[in-house]
Amino acid sequence: MTIHDNFIPVIEADLEQVYSIYMQDAINPYMSYQSERLDLTAKLTLDNRKAGPERVLQMVEEACLGDCKETHHCVPCTQLEEVSLTYKKLAGFDKQTVNQ
Repeated sequence: MTIHDNFIPVIEADLEQVYSIYMQDAINPYMSYQSERLDLTAKLTLDNRKAGPERVLQMVEEACLGDCKETHHCVPCTQLEEVSLTYKKLAGFDKQTVNQ
C-alpha cells in the first residue's frame, strides 16, 4: 500500500459528490460544489493552526528536551493520535466520513 492508496476513497467520494451535484445543477455544478466545500476548506485552514500539524510541532517544541535520538519520547503516542484524529475529522479524512 502506498500513501496514494489513502487518497483513493477520498477521490471517489469527491467524484460521487460532484456527480450528485451535477444531477441537481447540470448548468454549473462546480460552482455548487465550490459553495458546498468553501466553508469547510476555510475552517480547515484556520483550525489547521490549532488542531493539526502546527499543534504537534508546538507540543514537541514545548515538551522536548533535545535528547531524542531515533525515536521520539517527549509526546506520548496516544496524545499524537488524538491530535491526528481530531485533524482527520476536521478535514473529512477520518474513516467514518471517508467510508460514507
